[in-house]
Amino acid sequence: QELRYNSGSIRYSFENENMAAYELKTQLVYIPQRTPKWHGSLKDNLKFAAAHYHIKGGENELLTTMMIIRFGLWNFRNHNWNELSSGYKMRFELARTFLRKPKILLLDEPLANLDILAQQLILKDLKNLSLSLSNPIGIILSSQQLFEVEKVSDKILFLKNGNPTHLAEKNEEDKNLSFIELDIDCNKHQLQQAISNLNIRKIDYNGGMYVLEIENADGFHLVLSALISNNIKIKYARDISQSTKRLFV
Repeated sequence: QELRYNSGSIRYSFENENMAAYELKTQLVYIPQRTPKWHGSLKDNLKFAAAHYHIKGGENELLTTMMIIRFGLWNFRNHNWNELSSGYKMRFELARTFLRKPKILLLDEPLANLDILAQQLILKDLKNLSLSLSNPIGIILSSQQLFEVEKVSDKILFLKNGNPTHLAEKNEEDKNLSFIELDIDCNKHQLQQAISNLNIRKIDYNGGMYVLEIENADGFHLVLSALISNNIKIKYARDISQSTKRLFV
């Protein structure tokens, strides 16, 4: 019911194409942005979840302890819901989910309400989980934290006005262009003079940053060389040619 949709289709493929609905839910798992409140200790809830999947006795205790350690929850194993931060609640949900050994994990805004450090830790956890040798898993997540997510993602799908844009396809279309983001100690006229010999298609100024569009795949190095030659102080420079950030230019 959580995965009910209004229109369209959902396609997936597992080794067993005829699995029952209950078994499918153990393979295809969804974690919403706002997870429901639970009662009791973190460890007791994990043990209950394991028992729900027919893991009992000593195996239950061992597997639960392994998950607590794996997700960095040992110091919080006796905490209840109200004593955990949003980041550790998400780690708990991941630990509970991985008791099932799923094949596909869907996450809705897992970075919402997390501070920068917690975001980095969760993304690192997700990347490591996807590369697990014992239980490799496909992870699909939605997020508005585009620049953080793109660092760990294999593929990125950007939605604009309900229409999907594949970043890889966009990059292939513009493979001879460079998009450079700059924070420099000069005005626009001085910048234009410094890079006048380059094939500049566009210069934007947004939020205190210049964004250059250049007809050269090696534009980043050319721009930096030109700025240095003209003694322009560079506070920040980034090649966003392969970044989702260029879609906002």
